[in-house]
Amino acid sequence: MIKTTNIEWGFFGTSKRNYDLRNSQTEELYNWTAKKLMKEIKVSEAVVVQFLDSKMGRHFSDALSFFVSAKELEICELTKAVELFLKSNQKNWLQDEFKDLMRTVQGGVQ
Repeated sequence: MIKTTNIEWGFFGTSKRNYDLRNSQTEELYNWTAKKLMKEIKVSEAVVVQFLDSKMGRHFSDALSFFVSAKELEICELTKAVELFLKSNQKNWLQDEFKDLMRTVQGGVQ
């Protein structure tokens, strides 16, 4: 299980607030998203956690709202939103953000 180090802000805190999730739901979404990003962007867990726990993680969570239609959502709808985001042209934005992080996090590339 990949866990956040920033429960108040970043992807975790923003997702919890934006989508009215319980802690267990937010943990599930965070873990799933971290693993998906590791696979799609090909970066290490350390880089993914740093990204998700940063202000860019907060912006990533906010961006998911463009791919869903309701505030109170099930996890499956949010994971689908992550997949749609990664299939959109926004994946390039993520890859650029991860390139910057990999320069600062040891062991960034898998």
